[in-house]
Amino acid sequence: MQAENESFANFSSNLARLLKERRCQKKDFAAKIEVSPTVISNWLRGEAKGGYYPRKKTLSKIADFFGITEEELLGEYEEQNLEYWQNLCRRQQREIENLKAQLAENKGLDADSDKLKEALKLIVDAVADLVEERSRKA
Repeated sequence: MQAENESFANFSSNLARLLKERRCQKKDFAAKIEVSPTVISNWLRGEAKGGYYPRKKTLSKIADFFGITEEELLGEYEEQNLEYWQNLCRRQQREIENLKAQLAENKGLDADSDKLKEALKLIVDAVADLVEERSRKA
């Protein structure tokens, strides 16, 4: 039971952190994983404050949305830090490559240039956070 409670606490704090890092609104995230924003609020509240845990199928959708494993979503943040940032950088690099290809074909130049800037900013932020985290541990 203790491990399950720890896992739930990790999930709530990891979800809050991931939403903040991605600058993702609860309502947008809820729509993407097909739940109500109230459900997201209940997950973020945590067990001690009357929140509840997502079902296995939904947990998988959440992990997929953030591009991480379920274990990373439920694990302690320190243990997943390096792998999380590496995955984030890889996802953003793929997005940049896709946007570059679209820009080269002159598809939606104005809209995609904003997306490209945002993707670049996320990579720079991710790398800066990783460097800062690594320097604190050293």
